[in-house]
Amino acid sequence: MADTGLTRDFVRVAAPTGSAAFNVRFNATTVHRLIRWFNLRFFDELKDPEKLQELQQHLNKTQLLLFDEISMIGRKMMGRIASRLDQAAADANPSGHACGGFSLVGVGDPAQCQAIFDQQLYDPDLHPDTATTPLAQKVQLSNTGLDVYNSFDKVIILQTVHRLKQITEPVTPADHEYNARADRFLEILHRVRDMNLTSSDYFWLCNLKKSKRTLHDREAFKTAPVLMDYRRSTVRNPEDNCEYYNRMLCRSLARERKQPVIAFDAVHEGISHEQGMAMEESHFNGLQARLELCDEARGILTQNINPGVGLMNGTQVTVKHTLYAPGNHPNHDTPALRLPACILLDIPTYTGPAFFDDAARCTWVPLFPRTISDAENRSVSRTQFPLVFG
Repeated sequence: MADTGLTRDFVRVAAPTGSAAFNVRFNATTVHRLIRWFNLRFFDELKDPEKLQELQQHLNKTQLLLFDEISMIGRKMMGRIASRLDQAAADANPSGHACGGFSLVGVGDPAQCQAIFDQQLYDPDLHPDTATTPLAQKVQLSNTGLDVYNSFDKVIILQTVHRLKQITEPVTPADHEYNARADRFLEILHRVRDMNLTSSDYFWLCNLKKSKRTLHDREAFKTAPVLMDYRRSTVRNPEDNCEYYNRMLCRSLARERKQPVIAFDAVHEGISHEQGMAMEESHFNGLQARLELCDEARGILTQNINPGVGLMNGTQVTVKHTLYAPGNHPNHDTPALRLPACILLDIPTYTGPAFFDDAARCTWVPLFPRTISDAENRSVSRTQFPLVFG
């Protein structure tokens, strides 16, 4: 780009999630950050002159926008993107081209993860409520998104699979078996995507279960993610869920290492402590009401802090140390003084400047509490670390 006289801002890259944005690189951000949509409960055109000017300056030198994981960007989301791009272009789009005249590129497999609570990009029909409430925002956004997706006029199909790792020069029978298993797995994935899975495929996949593997293979499952149907503990389902599983895992680790488990509540303003603890984390952009942790416990960031250096929603972390301000501790009589001042995390994917001179700690990052106001009642806020554990 430099050779052609273009700046790095000529093209911007975005993805629906922080993890996807980080994996793309190229200084990618989330779609929400790109279009400056931070209050996910509501969407409207930018009315604040300062915020509108910030958006226009941000995209002033941009002409090409690339969206990764396009299957997760539904029609309403594309409608929101189009609205923001129209505002960003303003007078620079006198012909009134869609999306402010920006060129858009969508990357991904339409058969992969679908958009949530949205019409899919390949749905050719108008929004179901078009005839009854054509002026409703959800109807207008969805139909605008349909128009945008219909305007894409070129498709490039990539055939090479880069994520399939095979042994390039197999020698032993085990090497050949590994490559054959990889080929079969890829074939089955295609049939799963196209909903053509056979009974033979199903029983072959059953043989990949942990209970069917050798003792050597089972060792790899110790650090493997566990998929569960339910995330939260409820009265009817107190144990078969992620919260209970992760809590027991943390306590087991602490017992094994002979160290304490630190538990602390979030700090609330504008409401009593008891009322605040009863509020759902969805009111505070995912901040948990209560956290339990110990050194070496594994966790996940729940907010985008700095995606450009690997600190975003979904990033896997390991707790190294928990630091308190002088006089504060987990058993303090005042709830606000039970909150740590900082949690040191080891984040292997962190690519920013090192906080420590020790090379062994070059990926250690301090995490500080964040304060998020309730979108429905701005006078109520929660302060907590953007973490979940497991």
